[in-house]
Amino acid sequence: MTSKNQPPLDTTVPEPKSDATPVSSTPRPRRSLREWICSGLFVALILVIFSSIFVAIMVIPVTYFYEKRQGEVVKLSQPAGHVVSVTLLAGLLTRSVVETETGFYSLTDGVSIKKGESLTQEASQNGNRALCDESHRCTRIF
Repeated sequence: MTSKNQPPLDTTVPEPKSDATPVSSTPRPRRSLREWICSGLFVALILVIFSSIFVAIMVIPVTYFYEKRQGEVVKLSQPAGHVVSVTLLAGLLTRSVVETETGFYSLTDGVSIKKGESLTQEASQNGNRALCDESHRCTRIF
């Protein structure tokens, strides 16, 4: 049973109006030219950083494969003489020095070459030089 003074349960009761004025928010101040320039420079800096990272990601593999391909193309091949002696230089990096009739060759890796074996010196398209034996096993010259 409901009384006449009480509203039904499913309706909302309006709040009484008060005489207090609502607090108005102050308008946001306009940005100065300096702030616009600073924010524009910041966005430009971010774009430059990300675009240079993108370029590096694309250029490094292309350059690597291009150099690798240029290294496979032999530009010049000339005889280097017959092996007189081989000296291994142990240390942090193993290197070897090969003495032939025409001179000494410092190689980037250790090698196993027979005494008296004929060697050739090859220069590739990218400027790398290598010392090769008769079975065409090549080692870069240091």
